[in-house]
Amino acid sequence: MLEKPSYFPPTSNPALQVSRPDPAPATNLKGVVYSGAGVGAAVGGNGMGLWDEKQQTKKLSTTKPNRKLGRFDQKILELLETWGALGLGQLMGAFGAKGRRAGTMMELFFNKAFRSEGKVYKHVRKLQRRGLIRNYSSQHRFLYGLTRKGHAELVRLGLARLPDCTKEIGGPISVEHRLVCAAVGLAAERIWGAKARSERQVYNELIENSGGRMPAGFRLPDLLIEIGGEEIPVEIELHQKSNARYFRIWRYYREKLGGSGRVLYLVPIARRRGGLLKLAGKLGFGVVYACDLPAFRAAGGRPVFQNFRGQEYLPQ
Repeated sequence: MLEKPSYFPPTSNPALQVSRPDPAPATNLKGVVYSGAGVGAAVGGNGMGLWDEKQQTKKLSTTKPNRKLGRFDQKILELLETWGALGLGQLMGAFGAKGRRAGTMMELFFNKAFRSEGKVYKHVRKLQRRGLIRNYSSQHRFLYGLTRKGHAELVRLGLARLPDCTKEIGGPISVEHRLVCAAVGLAAERIWGAKARSERQVYNELIENSGGRMPAGFRLPDLLIEIGGEEIPVEIELHQKSNARYFRIWRYYREKLGGSGRVLYLVPIARRRGGLLKLAGKLGFGVVYACDLPAFRAAGGRPVFQNFRGQEYLPQ
């Protein structure tokens, strides 16, 4: 078990639980994730990617069921357990050569460019034939998720980090939101040199460290990035919230992180970034740093985040 992160509360009351409001309905944000065969096609129009084994209607072949998995195959299963779902481009980027340009890596992380051939695809197809992974959406053939059988294999190998790969945290999560979280997390690890933990990982660590219950009032960030000895919450803000809800969230982060901390926001377009920072200034929350996704991609994953005071933060 990982050491207890400083972001987590030092004590907890097992009798207390936390509830989170259902997320807003997902919409397709053109140009944020995918082009051509876009997220709209991947989610079949409703924008929701529920982790439901019933979606798997086609029986998979179990050729060579006793053949041992290599480390490359195991790593694919571990990545899918961590992020919930990944596109083929993201899997290729996760295994990409360290000398590859940051811009090229970003194209892969956002599934803008990938080839349905080569080593990664060969291993993905092998895992599909063995029933260890599946197409996450029936509408998009290059989007993959872990099956129960695949998670059981991780457990058997002693590599599983989560007790249940099928459990959704805080209700259904849109495919688009899940993929953007994975893109930013992979970029943080590969380009920033940081350690990124997904929401499901943070939730599991918190449960383990808190007597099996969520402490009251605790907020799960979309990502938790550890860089330079600092743990930074990251919020992927694809849908706008009410001012009152932003106030509650930002007050929580200010109390949790203190005067020197920060929470990073990534929003779909520059106009939304400006609106978010304007509201943060009106409410007096300098802890909020924001950047838009187009700028994030254009900067090769190393963008400048800014708060309403004009103070900048460059991950490094």
